[in-house]
Amino acid sequence: MHIHDIQAFLTVTKTRNISRAADRLFISQTAVTHRLKNLEDELGVTLLARGRGMKEIEITPSGQDFLPIAKRWDALWDEVGHFKKQGEKLALSFGSVQTLNGYIFPPLI
Repeated sequence: MHIHDIQAFLTVTKTRNISRAADRLFISQTAVTHRLKNLEDELGVTLLARGRGMKEIEITPSGQDFLPIAKRWDALWDEVGHFKKQGEKLALSFGSVQTLNGYIFPPLI
């Protein structure tokens, strides 16, 4: 399962139209349809009812069940992106004798 497939599904559910979803994702309608088909094939269910001449896409009951999962998956993907941007965090550790621990460090901490 790829994040691009899930993002295509979420965008289509928001716009209710493959053409508008393709415009928002800056890809072709064929690419959106291909991503939806990949997702449906992998899940083994039909997520969206679509056909020629349909003005708006309808979400199937399976699609309704999958929608909150897709939203969480997308949110986690965003969190991973933020985590990667933070980079490596440095840690400082030091050792000391008991005298320093008892008399000098408590006011500092």
